[in-house]
Amino acid sequence: MSEQESVIPEFDISVSKVGNEYTLRIAELHLIETGLDLEAAYKSIESRKHDLFAAYEKAGRLDDLSVSHQASDRDNRLRVFAVKSGLVALVGVIVVSAAAFSFSYAVRESTRKAGLKLGRSAIKQVERGLKDAAKKELTPERKEKIRVLVSDAVPHLKPYVRELRPLFAELCVPVDQLQ
Repeated sequence: MSEQESVIPEFDISVSKVGNEYTLRIAELHLIETGLDLEAAYKSIESRKHDLFAAYEKAGRLDDLSVSHQASDRDNRLRVFAVKSGLVALVGVIVVSAAAFSFSYAVRESTRKAGLKLGRSAIKQVERGLKDAAKKELTPERKEKIRVLVSDAVPHLKPYVRELRPLFAELCVPVDQLQ
């Protein structure tokens, strides 16, 4: 029997207990054994496994049992590998997509937000200046100071005003049409 044992591969035996009764099962060989004593049920299913292999060996069909076990084991490993590979690929796609979206969003939003902040800041400053001018009485010194500030700003503002000229042309009436 030692020669036969070396031919018999190991099979997983699942054990469950319902009430006081144990159920042992070797799924690949379609063997099941029940009993009140776990050790006796184990010995019985092992004996049935040996008898099954002996019958297949006697019929010259021993390869049918070991091949099916190896094939099912290989198929299970292949399924596990495929599932794991699929999960890794899915996670990789999600990570790459999130990184691309994040980078694209960061590039777009940072320049857009900077422009908006600059515009808002300029508008708020003009608003504050107009409010201050409306609240304060314009003395001759204050008028002169504003005139000097405007004349200093004109050379710096001319390029921008040239660009905005079409906008002002639509909004402003020419001087000769005012009379």
